[in-house]
Amino acid sequence: MRELRLLLAESWAPLGAGTAREREAVGFRIASLLGSRAPRSAIVEELGRIRAELGLWEAPHEDERAAAAIANWFEAIGE
Repeated sequence: MRELRLLLAESWAPLGAGTAREREAVGFRIASLLGSRAPRSAIVEELGRIRAELGLWEAPHEDERAAAAIANWFEAIGE
């Protein structure tokens, strides 16, 4: 989880300045998707939902880029 939270903070701008509690909550939500083997598109959608919950503008390209980084990281640790 620690690595995932760090990756989220680095690759997804809304968490770069987020609190530890926000990073923990988002990390848990994304980890749940990864654990269920959800497709990358589901991660993109979840990041979009979280962005909306935070009251931020839509940024699908940023969400896609972060989801790709997360999926690549998860794939690499599973090898």
